[in-house]
Amino acid sequence: NFNSRFEKMNFDHYLSSILFFYIVIEGIQCNYCSIEDENCKRSDLGLLNHGKEYKFHVDFTSRSRLSSQESFGTGFQLEGELLVTSHYDTLEFQLSGIDKSFSRAADGDLFPSQLLLPFAVEVSQGKFQNLSFHSDDSLWSKNLKKGISSVFQLESSSLVGPDYGKIMEQHIFGTCEATFVRSSGILVKHVLTSTCNDFPKNQFRLWGTFGCPFEQQESIYETNEVIYSFADSDYQSLILIEVKSSIALQLFQPQGTTVENIVSGKFRLVEVREIGSVKQESISLGIKESLRFTFTRSLPGVTESFDQTETEDTYFTTLTGVEQQKLQKLIYDGLAVISQSENILPEEENFLNGDTYVQLQNLASRLDLESLRNIYQKIRLDGNVRRLFIQIVQTSGSNPSALFLMETINNATITWLDSQRAMSYFPYYLRTPNEFLLRKYAEFLDRQWLDSEGQEHKINKWSFWHSLAHLIHVTCGSGSCSAGYEDEMGQKLLSLFKDSTNPGDQVAALIALRNARIPTTFEPIREAVLDKSLDGSVRFYGLNALKNIGTKMPHRSKLVPLCFSIFTDPTEPTDLRIMAFAGILYTRPSPAEIDVLISFVVREDNREIRSAAIATMRSFAYSKNPCVVAACRNIKYLLRDRLKRIKSSPFLSNNLYTDFTNLGYGFSGSFQISPLYEKDPDEFTYAFRSDYKLSDNYYLPIEVFLRFRGYSNMTKRLQGETSGAFRFEMHCVYRGYVIMYLYFNEKDFESDKVKFVLLLLFYESIFFYFGNMLCFNCF
Repeated sequence: NFNSRFEKMNFDHYLSSILFFYIVIEGIQCNYCSIEDENCKRSDLGLLNHGKEYKFHVDFTSRSRLSSQESFGTGFQLEGELLVTSHYDTLEFQLSGIDKSFSRAADGDLFPSQLLLPFAVEVSQGKFQNLSFHSDDSLWSKNLKKGISSVFQLESSSLVGPDYGKIMEQHIFGTCEATFVRSSGILVKHVLTSTCNDFPKNQFRLWGTFGCPFEQQESIYETNEVIYSFADSDYQSLILIEVKSSIALQLFQPQGTTVENIVSGKFRLVEVREIGSVKQESISLGIKESLRFTFTRSLPGVTESFDQTETEDTYFTTLTGVEQQKLQKLIYDGLAVISQSENILPEEENFLNGDTYVQLQNLASRLDLESLRNIYQKIRLDGNVRRLFIQIVQTSGSNPSALFLMETINNATITWLDSQRAMSYFPYYLRTPNEFLLRKYAEFLDRQWLDSEGQEHKINKWSFWHSLAHLIHVTCGSGSCSAGYEDEMGQKLLSLFKDSTNPGDQVAALIALRNARIPTTFEPIREAVLDKSLDGSVRFYGLNALKNIGTKMPHRSKLVPLCFSIFTDPTEPTDLRIMAFAGILYTRPSPAEIDVLISFVVREDNREIRSAAIATMRSFAYSKNPCVVAACRNIKYLLRDRLKRIKSSPFLSNNLYTDFTNLGYGFSGSFQISPLYEKDPDEFTYAFRSDYKLSDNYYLPIEVFLRFRGYSNMTKRLQGETSGAFRFEMHCVYRGYVIMYLYFNEKDFESDKVKFVLLLLFYESIFFYFGNMLCFNCF
């Protein structure tokens, strides 16, 4: 489902469509000659003759599955005909006769309608220049054509001899070796990424992948083979005969779950004829699914940014005024139809995956800021329709949509819960974040977040901090920020922490620093973690932030000693020591460091620390994540004999695994629960990890951390009795980023909103309520 809200298992279709373009473009950029040369019978494209039509048979498939669940997966297959019309400076493509088949797919028709319409490729002197559709040129195609222009630009000068050639080409995997061999009138080009070196620092990342911060992922490989035939006896003119290509990926979710993806395709020349010999029938389709592909890194060889226009006039304009009016009417009519449906809520799974929602999402992504304002003014008085519209806009992925949401939140025209959800959602769906949007967004940093009673609404304030920090990371981390701007934003986030006077605000600021991951903020956070006078929660979240910032040198040389000193100190809190242990493993420790770590673990008297440490190391030992594979082997070897010496089970009291599948609680899946008890029985922590199953094809990774201090006082207060101090904290992690943080104490209890949340959490069962309700508020 190209526009599904939950895209964990659907990036294989992104690869399929990109592979489709890549194979075709890669095969047409070979030999060329000047147009002015009257004796030249070839077009400027070199490979295909001007005035000819080439008919290819197309067949490619894509398949993805979780390695831990081999029976579960999603697949996509396309087989049909591709008609290529050659002009001097352009090639026109059109798909026809498509026979589609799907394996365990969510919907019946996943093929993007734009590919069914004719589109053109412009080439100058054998080089790819532009890609345009005979329809509205969508945002993803603009990004895609810039990516294509950076790969496999082949010229005739690459051939050093009549029968053999070898060149080094720039590819998304680095600088790779391409070889050309001619035999019996056939020229074969072959590229194997195992020959690649100089892995680019700037790379693109697909939805749901775990970006390895240390080295190239060894399990990613690609092979392709392009076969040409010589059209004349002097071996100068080439004709594309067949293309074979395959890509195999092992992608890793933030939790380390391996996703295997294999994509393969083949094009075979069937017929060559004069232009116009067969009448082409136009294909007219309504607006359906469109491919959404997010680049968070620049591709090598592309110097310009991806549609990162800095002028306000062009930034807010995506289509003409007349087209904008048509889109407004389509969305307004669609909202009216949905609002008349019975018993439908924006969170319902069938609705979110339905065709109507996807169509409205596509339409909203093409609206400019003024159009979004106009629609909202028409529907703002209808609460259900207004909520539905906000839900669609926040997942549309366009920059004008992000600015519209911030305007709406700033004007306080939607509920605090919708505001919090919108700020949590839209950074994950932005397709082209840039500094212009980031600066607009940062203008809200100093605003007063007030509720309807004029009191500060700290949940929305914290949600904004975390959302802004995430936007800083995805924008500046991709090289899209000007020099010094990332450090400037880091200082602003640090000032939030330093100016905060209570632990709740301090923790929220540290979570924002964790999401931003700005290197210059490492030292101030480290000083805070060393300050034992600060609240334990502040030190815990500070160490969690350092774990994400300081994995590389020079910060690693300071992070590892800090984590060792905390982990080996029995006077430190249990949860802080466990976080320090995780921080050491996160830095990919050497065999010597692992040996020292295990020696402390086997002598540890604190049963909870020992159990958590061994369970974590065991998980690392059998991980297939290439980012930690070297450390995994060392851990597995060193644990082999050491674990036999521990008499008690490491899973005696924690890591409880509970399955709620099909028990009528409104969700299915399972929770892995790890209670971490402090010395005081009135203080304990719950850590949740789960793959939340939304449907047969959609899983949502959940990580939640709950901390209770003064638990008995909290329950007494809920029962109307007087009590002492208590504190409740919760943060939700989605795809590696903290997007929701809640913090309540006895001073907040008089607030009706706080009481409402606590009553739900404790009296309607925290497990079932979280699974059925809170996950949508968080994610």
